[in-house]
Order: sequence, then structure tokens, then C-alpha cells
Amino acid sequence: MIRDRLVVGLRDKRLSEQLQMDPELTLEKAVIRIRQSELVKKQQEEVKASFKSDTATNIDSVHSQQRPYNKGRGMMQSKRPARRAEKQTASDKSIQCKRCGKTPSHSKFHCPAQHAYCNLCTVSKEQSDAPWLIKLKVNDSDVLFKVDTGADVTVVSEEMFNEENFGKLQKTFGTRSRLTAGLKMALLGRPAIHALEIISRNDTVNLDSLESVKRQFPDLFQGLGKMQGEYEISVKPDAKPFSLSTPRRIPLPLMSKVKQELEHMESQGVITRVEQPTDWCAGMVVVPKPSGAVRICVDLTKLNNAVNRERYILPSVEHSLGQLKRAKIFSKLDANSGFWQIPLSQNSALLTTFITPFGRFCFNRLCFGISSAPEYFQKRMSHMLEGLEGVLCHMDDILVFGASQTEHDQRLFAVLKKLQKGGVTLNQKCEFSKKSVKFLGQILDESGVQADPEKVWAITHMSEPTNTSEMRRFMGMINHLGKFSLT
Repeated sequence: MIRDRLVVGLRDKRLSEQLQMDPELTLEKAVIRIRQSELVKKQQEEVKASFKSDTATNIDSVHSQQRPYNKGRGMMQSKRPARRAEKQTASDKSIQCKRCGKTPSHSKFHCPAQHAYCNLCTVSKEQSDAPWLIKLKVNDSDVLFKVDTGADVTVVSEEMFNEENFGKLQKTFGTRSRLTAGLKMALLGRPAIHALEIISRNDTVNLDSLESVKRQFPDLFQGLGKMQGEYEISVKPDAKPFSLSTPRRIPLPLMSKVKQELEHMESQGVITRVEQPTDWCAGMVVVPKPSGAVRICVDLTKLNNAVNRERYILPSVEHSLGQLKRAKIFSKLDANSGFWQIPLSQNSALLTTFITPFGRFCFNRLCFGISSAPEYFQKRMSHMLEGLEGVLCHMDDILVFGASQTEHDQRLFAVLKKLQKGGVTLNQKCEFSKKSVKFLGQILDESGVQADPEKVWAITHMSEPTNTSEMRRFMGMINHLGKFSLT
């Protein structure tokens, strides 16, 4: 209701229509779109104001253009007189987007580079507006050049040129230098800048912190991701539906928290309220979190008995850790509610219907509790990251490693690019460019695999087993760390 009132009440009718036509619009998504629209309008006003103040500014940048040589004036001239730019006749499909360079052109809100951070030409408030100047010797004459990385050619003014200092003027067909009348300052173009090694190009990207990664891949940390393709839960032909008509009791102190969590999941599009009759309906289980919030779980035991599993082989811990040879730098990525990033088909969604004191709901995304969920999620992630070196993937935990910082950064960049393209988002618990990380319950560093000190402490402080259940628990802990034992 809040979402609808917000969208319908917008003064910007065009934006209101766009939002109303979005079938997957949530309250969070609507707020983001509206704020972005306000920011864009504000920036457009600032750009227009700055453009008016800069109209009298002299621009010396030039680009390469082949023109015939005129011996009479000793400079390059065009066969045709200057004329205004012709109207665009090409189809709109051939117009490139100014942000990402892709065709056809599209709005900022649909551009994959709308939040991208440019590292090639970064300008900060602290930088000076003064041009870069450099003095070079040209045939024993000192010439002050303006360094212009945007110019395709090097240019000197006609007044500055004379045969005594620069030699006889030659035809410039196929060359990268020009002689121009009325130029106030000589320009040193990109080819000359590169040849003289005045400015070096930096093709490496630092990904050593959460902030630096967010600048490069801002979409990876925005909301709940959504992978391409729906998952269809396969049910055995002889399956007998199971449906509850009465919700399980919830402790009164948790009622408000459960309602709040259900509303949050519904606003994210994870669940949808169910009004029609369904053959399947499971009970809800509420699990308190250490933070004081609650986790909504569903008892899908009856459904799991009828599910046809894909039996995708999950990688073993020992096999994965055996690939860490020469690894010194690590980054650990954690998907944001990983299972929820895979959409369910409509038929499969109704199979996950569950009953609560506040009504019935079903999952629109792959939910925790389905027996086939772990192996299917592992399958999707493995296929997404297939072919990339230095990557280990166990469910929603991804480890990227390298023998050097450069190798690590290159591999991490490739992984993040794949995840962003695949529609995956990450949470704030990710760790980047670490010399030691905890992964799969063990400590990894350049010396190898180490036992987790917290688990060692837990074993040494365990009470003596008094029954079969406690003995099994104790043996499980011992077997997990048994490979680190020296005796």
C-alpha cells in the first residue's frame, strides 16, 4: 500500500508510469528509483549552469583529420568550407550510450554503468584546474607544450614556426603533427606523450578493501540479487500432497518480530501472500538470532520426500583445500542470502506454501529447507565461475587466492565481473586482500592450512561426555581437527 501511494502520488508523471509498468517493483526499489531521478535532475541543473559559464572558454584540443596540403600558406586546409554539423540520419539503434558505450542508447536507470566509478580520468576537488605544461626541445629550441591526452595529434602555432628552428615544412599526410594558425599554446598529443613516456597508463585496479571494490562494482552490494533463469522443483509422480490448516503456535514475545520479518521478506519479493487453495502447505518454524531478530524457516519435510533431487556432487573440503598451493593473498566473498537470489517458477512457488498466524505465503525464490536447494545452488555457482583460476566455491562462500597481489587482484576482478553479470549480490561480510582468512572452518595463510583456534578452545573446554549423544558430539569435534594432531 505504501509503495502504491508513493508511486501514484509522484509529480513526475513519466517516472510514475515507468514504475507502474514494472511488474517486480518493490518499495525499496521504488524509493531508490525516485531518489535517483531527483539526483539526476539536480545534476542536470548544475551541468547547465556550469556550461553557460564556460561558453567563453578557449578550447585548444584537436583531433586528427586528413586535409590536403596548401603550398601557398604552408598549412593544412580543407577542400570544403566549414559548415554546421548535419542532422543525425542514422537509426536510434546505432547511437551509443555515453556511459557504457553500448548500442542502442538507453536511459541511465537501465545502464549497467550507472553507478560505475571511472579510474581512467578521475577528477577530485583537491586537484588543480591549471593545465599540465612541459618544456621540450624541438631542434635545439625550447617549446612550452600543453599536455593534452585527448588530442590525437601534436600541434604548434603558425606564429611559432620558422624554418631556422624547426626546419623546412613538410607535407603531413600520414603523420601525427600539425601547424595551426591562431593557436595560443602548443599541444602535445597522445602519440607523442606515449612515445616520450611522459604519462604512463595504469591498467591495474586495486581491490584491497570493501570501499575500493564498491567503487568498481557498486551493483554487487545493492539489495537482493536475482540470477537469470527460474528453478523448477521436480516432484515424483506418485507424491501425496500434504497440507496444514492450522499454523504452529509462536511465543507471544516473538509475534511482532515474526510479523515484521514476514513484511520485510514480502517487500523484497522473496515471498508472496497466497489466497487461492493449494495442495501443499507446510508449517513455519521461527528461529531466534543472536542479534535479537528472528529467522523464518519452513518445515518442508513432507515435500522433500516427494522431490526428485539432481544429485549434483558437492566438492569435498579436502579436495578444495588441496588447490591452495602457493596461495598468499586471499579474498572471501559471501553471497547475500544466496538461495534467495534464484527465482522459482510459479508452479514451484506454490509447492512451498506455508501457513502463519498472519496468513499463508509462498516463496518466489529458492528457499532454505528444500533438499535439492544446496546442490542446485552449488551447480549454478560452479557454472557461473567455471574456467576462472584461483577460485574455490562452496555454496554461497567463494574464496579467491593468488601467489602475489597482482595475480590475486586480476583473479578477483574476473570473479567480481562474472558475479555482477550473473545478477549476484554480496553482503558486507566480505573480506578482501587478506594474508589470512577463515574458510570452511579452517585458517588459511601462506604457510598452509591451520586449525581454527576457536574450535581448539571449544574442544579443550568441553565437559566430559556422560551419554551416547554427548560422546558422538565430542567425537565429531575431534575428527574434524584430527588431521592437525601430531600424535
